[in-house]
Amino acid sequence: MSGELAEPMMDMQYFTRGPTLEDFASILGFQDASSNPRFANLSEDSKTITISTLQSNFYTMLGPTQQNLVSYKFSALYLPELVKRIHNPPGFLKRHTPYLAKYFRSQDPIAEEGKSLMPVLAERLIRVAPRLEVAMASNPDYEESAFFASLVGSSVEILGDLLNIFIKEPKGSPILLPQATKKALIPCLKKWEIIFSAASVDPTLGGMCRRTRNLLEGNALQISAANRLRKVLKNWEHCGNPGYVKPFDM
Repeated sequence: MSGELAEPMMDMQYFTRGPTLEDFASILGFQDASSNPRFANLSEDSKTITISTLQSNFYTMLGPTQQNLVSYKFSALYLPELVKRIHNPPGFLKRHTPYLAKYFRSQDPIAEEGKSLMPVLAERLIRVAPRLEVAMASNPDYEESAFFASLVGSSVEILGDLLNIFIKEPKGSPILLPQATKKALIPCLKKWEIIFSAASVDPTLGGMCRRTRNLLEGNALQISAANRLRKVLKNWEHCGNPGYVKPFDM
């Protein structure tokens, strides 16, 4: 058998059952490979296929309660590691949990890398913007357009969340965007706002770009909304899962 065909492949059970916390932790390398040997020695291509399948099964095979159990515990254990993956791609899982605001506002040393994530995301968007816009314009097919739109939307969404979370940060803070970065990013957001608002792919992305741009431009109504959101999430020192009040060192 050739080397290509001999490459280890995923056990088929992972394509036919709902994924677990351990599945995601193992394929991402957050757990020792020996804890889940089925993920050991996979090529990058095989890992990509496996991750996509696990993520798809997460939404289609698990109910809302099971999804929350997996995502809350995963965030509690591995959110700092996921942030490191954004600093040093690849990373894949976009999942909203109450741990997000808690992690980025934490003063614990383990959350330190989160403080520099906003400029990293913004500069990355600026860098890839021309290529993404060309790709979207030259791929009118719905699935292709949706793919490129999701690349922009995912980063803009996280950037908007960070702007909301750090709305009270003083001017000049290294957590915030430098003026030059703001100046370069705002025209991109204006352009995407128009493109996505007129597109059938996902018009909500247009609103997301508009709200993020408004925060960067200091729009009073948007800043007021961000302050209201911050008040809702102000109890940083407790677990964000509704009804669960165990403190930080859980």
